[in-house]
Amino acid sequence: MKIISKYRVSHTFTPNFLLGQITSLIDGTNGLPEKIQQMDFSCLKRIISGGEANVCETGDRFLNAFADLGMKRSVIWPAFGMTETCAGSIYSTNFENEIGKSEFATLGKPIPGLKIRILGENGEVMNPGQEGELQLHGAMIFNKYYSNEKATKEAFTEDGWFKTGDLGIIEPDSGSLRLVGRSKDSIIVNGNNYFLYELETVIGSLEGIAPSFIAAFSTRPVGSDTESLVVFYTPLSDYNTPQQLRNINIAIRNITILRWGFRPLLVLPVSKDILIKTSLGKIQRSKLRKKYESGEFDSLIADFASLEKEYTPPIVPAENGYEEKIINLFSKITGISTGEIGATSNFFSLGGTSLEILRLLTSLKGQFDTKRNFSLVDLLRDPTPRGIAHLASSKTANNKEYNPIVPLQKKGVGAPIFMIHPGVGEVLVFVNLVNFFMDERPIYALRARGFNPNEKFFESFDELVSTYAAAIKQYQPHGPYYIAGYSYGGPVSLPVAQTLEAMGEKVHVLVIDAPPVIEHPRGKVDRVESALMLSFFLGFIDKSQLDTLGNYLRESEDINPVDYLFSLAPTSRIRELGQDLTTFKHWNDLAYGLSQIGGSYKPKGSVNDITVFYAQPIWGSKADYFETMLKKWDKYSRSPVRYIEVPGEHHTILNPEFVDKFQEIFRSELSKMVSKQGAEK
Repeated sequence: MKIISKYRVSHTFTPNFLLGQITSLIDGTNGLPEKIQQMDFSCLKRIISGGEANVCETGDRFLNAFADLGMKRSVIWPAFGMTETCAGSIYSTNFENEIGKSEFATLGKPIPGLKIRILGENGEVMNPGQEGELQLHGAMIFNKYYSNEKATKEAFTEDGWFKTGDLGIIEPDSGSLRLVGRSKDSIIVNGNNYFLYELETVIGSLEGIAPSFIAAFSTRPVGSDTESLVVFYTPLSDYNTPQQLRNINIAIRNITILRWGFRPLLVLPVSKDILIKTSLGKIQRSKLRKKYESGEFDSLIADFASLEKEYTPPIVPAENGYEEKIINLFSKITGISTGEIGATSNFFSLGGTSLEILRLLTSLKGQFDTKRNFSLVDLLRDPTPRGIAHLASSKTANNKEYNPIVPLQKKGVGAPIFMIHPGVGEVLVFVNLVNFFMDERPIYALRARGFNPNEKFFESFDELVSTYAAAIKQYQPHGPYYIAGYSYGGPVSLPVAQTLEAMGEKVHVLVIDAPPVIEHPRGKVDRVESALMLSFFLGFIDKSQLDTLGNYLRESEDINPVDYLFSLAPTSRIRELGQDLTTFKHWNDLAYGLSQIGGSYKPKGSVNDITVFYAQPIWGSKADYFETMLKKWDKYSRSPVRYIEVPGEHHTILNPEFVDKFQEIFRSELSKMVSKQGAEK
């Protein structure tokens, strides 16, 4: 960067990872270092970025970091080239327009004299928008590999086109090339193809991992019907304690489960000298795989396994047939062998997701034919084979008194976090987030009243607030309290915190994308709107259908909106969520009731401090949402409100594609609060 500024460089190049490294260094110093502030990058016309996938978010952060120093937003040109093509041969001039629209940038069009085509598996030339192998032809393509006739023959088609080994499509609208994977750098699990660079990109953004020192590769264990995934990474020097490494491993495991739906066979921290790179900075996965399969890393694996045992609960054997059956169900759903699951193993500690706990509930009802004894909240409160076996063997119905607290995690030395439900009243939305905090601190969720048999809905907002505050006080007699509310739970967190502060307690409020008032952005919530929003959040309909369906249902008085919307839901999604029309109707009544009592709430008073995490709203611009709605929190905090922008949209913040980023940001803010709390003491 110094050379660019000093010698007025106009053209340069770098792989994507260096843009990320530079930005990370700046972020780590809380702003541009003084020596950089004096530089001028107005001379720079092009940064050719190739060698690996270009992540739009990384480029955006880089451009923003140097915007005040003359950096133009048009400088980054994603490119494709190989040694066999005389380096760069395909360039994109459209990167700045792709930011925020896709995860990876397109690569543009070929230079004059180069032809490209996409070939299908059967040798047919694919149309724009169809996927296949990228092949090239032109004067800049090499003729042969030196002294290797076999490799040369394999590299070319019979009609003279060079086979790159990359999978791509030609975008129908722009004619730009988009690579969708590397045929040689992929893993096939249960018939599905996954591209390793995609996972490496996400893992590389985790805190504590050395940038660009991540290698994911496939292996096929002896006797296995499918490939398995192995992930090697190098931790930063400040992240080398057993607990820190375990936290990183858990994060990698959870990211893989949430993105790809299966667990890695092995996640291993290694030194940089193991992840040997080529002169172009690429880690050679194939060599790592050969060394791994030959047993070269066995001692490293054994050493780390013994280290992990200190933090892993012992495997307790099953005591009866009920527990054995449930252990088998855990194994079937998670893919973990029964030998690694004990009677006291926590489903979520094994990496179980929010969808998988619903699959478990459905399986249990079919396995034991005791439907009345199983409810979702029972599984959440004790998700172990022993706890579930106790329910399965019970001869009486489970009619427990309502308790809003659902312990999503009971272990850990950190202060508990209490997470208040969104407008649908349910707490499953927090499960994927909580899995990243395994055994660090207790995390409790507050679930609305009315889901279980014979439970009445809340009749007023004051009743809801007083019930939640009393329950929190019962589980944690004294502060400091950390109250986190998502969506509807955001406004609820304010009076709950005020109730606890009135008792002389210290309270920290963390709001996940919500203003302090309970207002629907599209106006008053009627029965139609309530059914639409519940259907949307459950994935029964998509955003584009909300307005059209809303108008249709309001004009068709003879159509029951709940019945109609349920009929539109994909069968697979209904099965995933374990829903039927009766339960969906009941859930809608509960959500509608919450919206009605919430509409009467008018915030007043204040609390000591508030942190607000915000994303793209469902409707309108983020800037307008921030200025007109979120900034209202300033009135209710005695300290300056911290506003933290997070990836995703309002309804996707905690979804698989964004929860890994959110947990890092959330964890960082939580650490700051804890440090400040300690300093105040």
